Amino acid sequence: MERVVLGTLRWDTASVTPQDFLPLLLVPVGSRMEGAPDRAELLTTMRRHGDTLVAMCVCDSRFLGAPPSLVAAAALNSALRGLSGRGPAQLAALGELLAALCQTDTTVLQCYSEMVEFALRQRLRAGLQEEPMGKEVEEDEEEDQRAGTPTDMRDVDF
Repeated sequence: MERVVLGTLRWDTASVTPQDFLPLLLVPVGSRMEGAPDRAELLTTMRRHGDTLVAMCVCDSRFLGAPPSLVAAAALNSALRGLSGRGPAQLAALGELLAALCQTDTTVLQCYSEMVEFALRQRLRAGLQEEPMGKEVEEDEEEDQRAGTPTDMRDVDF
């Protein structure tokens, strides 16, 4: 019924996400890398890393109020800084290009890029802390879980 109402009112409820901006931002960035021997491979890797970073940002409350284009540009800027062996001048030029495409200031883009990298470091630290100590701990936890089920044979009185 909701679809009928929305269709009748001609409301478009599809939202724009940062993933929608990644291919649009990669085209001009790729054109600036003309002549690089590993250009195609670098763009593919940037797309994968950008997708991963954007997916992480979408789940983080710090990025809720940010425009999707800015989140996508910050993720690509972070991926660029982490992947490419380019000099600071070329990274700054690509950052300025991304900021211009998002219609924002370069310092805002850098701030969001640092937020993306900080969120990534936090996520990686949290993932390392959750690793189990050893197999014995897992077996003990599994035994405790089995014994605590309501249909455990030890709880049935014959």
